[in-house]
Amino acid sequence: MITRVMLTSRRLSGPLIEIRVGSGDHIQSFCVPEGLITSRSPFFANALDGTKWREGEERLIHLPDDYPNVFSSYLQLLYQGNLPIRKSINPSTKDKVAISKEVSKLMGEEMTLLADLYVFVEKIQDISSKCLVLTAFVESSTHKRADGLYYSPNSRTVKTLFDGTTNTDPIRKWLVDLHVLYSKESWIEGSTIDDFSVDFLFQVTKEFTSSRNQAVKGTRPVKDPAPYIAKMRGLEKKGKE
Repeated sequence: MITRVMLTSRRLSGPLIEIRVGSGDHIQSFCVPEGLITSRSPFFANALDGTKWREGEERLIHLPDDYPNVFSSYLQLLYQGNLPIRKSINPSTKDKVAISKEVSKLMGEEMTLLADLYVFVEKIQDISSKCLVLTAFVESSTHKRADGLYYSPNSRTVKTLFDGTTNTDPIRKWLVDLHVLYSKESWIEGSTIDDFSVDFLFQVTKEFTSSRNQAVKGTRPVKDPAPYIAKMRGLEKKGKE
């Protein structure tokens, strides 16, 4: 699946902090080793600075605008270095319509989780996790699953990623490349113009126009996350200068 990230005992030791995720009746509390989460996220490292913020003194961080299931997946990424993607289905029927609906539901759920997770790690400034989630997107959309199918990002996934990232984010470029090269009519079935980001539609149109005379599909890097991750690392380096 995804390359594992090795954890040191230093990151897993030390004091625990409490992170409360969600709002209203949907709040979930997580206890996390401080060293684990601050070593990856400048956002959390800054929030836990007791000289600047109350959260640092209380060892308690509130994330009311985020989802518990997304944060739980983030912790899985920190602890295990992988994500729960590329599941296969065991259809209980041979009805092609029923199977198609079951597959579409599964694809939608997993792509939605990846999109929400990518936006979350963008928010907390965890570049390493962004690279892993981008890799997960590439793997899930270009590697055939055990049931012989491929994942494809739906309109909700695309809109979430475009609404939650900046213009220069590599995930945007990858989404545009993927749609220009491999999109099918089934990818947008049931969607309307309002379901898509205007920026995405503009970029796809622009790319279609500029790539008319380019070589065939095999020459483009959409199946390899390396060029997109290299761009992400370059943006990270530029931001630190």
